[in-house]
This record gives sequence, structure tokens and C-alpha cells, in this order.
Amino acid sequence: MKVEPISVSGSYEYMDNYGLKRWKKISIGATIKEEDNVIDCISELDKKVEEAYKNISKELSIVADNVPVLEVQVETKKNATESMIEAITTCTEEATLKTFEKLAKSKPEFQKAYDLTMELLTNKR
Repeated sequence: MKVEPISVSGSYEYMDNYGLKRWKKISIGATIKEEDNVIDCISELDKKVEEAYKNISKELSIVADNVPVLEVQVETKKNATESMIEAITTCTEEATLKTFEKLAKSKPEFQKAYDLTMELLTNKR
């Protein structure tokens, strides 16, 4: 076997700050000697590509299919019960609160929110 140059590369897609897909390629090469084990050399280069990728993309998260994307904080939406309780407890007038009276009887947690809010509103008078 004679001395040959070898190279290993890796590429990945990611989302930039504007939500656009971007592509990057990391490539590394070496020249091997006749006495070197080719498989070991390729494996070593592959590890270096992976290490470079991890250092470059610290602000990125890897998701399915090894496609990194920017980390995004997602607000969890309230479920319907929580939203209804919030609507009941934020009433500032008795007349508005009374529109929830029938609904309040359908669930104990609605009734509790309704009763507490009504008590607060009647005590304000």
C-alpha cells in the first residue's frame, strides 16, 4: 500500500434565527503512511469531525434525524378548564360573573372559582 490522503466529512442542517434552514459541512483530511491502519485513521478523523461539530453548535439542539435546530422556549397553553377558571376569577362585575352561573354548576372547580369570586365582589360593595 502507498501513502494516500484521506478525508472525512459530515454535514448538518439547522434553523437560523429567522427560521430559515441552513446547511453546514465540516471536513477534515489527513495523509496516511503505509504502515497506518486505514480504518483506525478514518475512525479518528470521524471523531474529530464530531468533536468539531459539537464545539461549533453549542447553541443548537439535536432533534430527530440528527438535524439540529435552535432551542426555542415554548409556552404551554392552558387547558380549557384552566382557561375557564381564569375567566371566572378575573370577572370584576357581578353581572358579568352571573353569566358563568350555569356553567359553574357543571364542575366543582368552576363552582369553587365562581363562589370565591362572587364572595369577593359582594364584599367590595
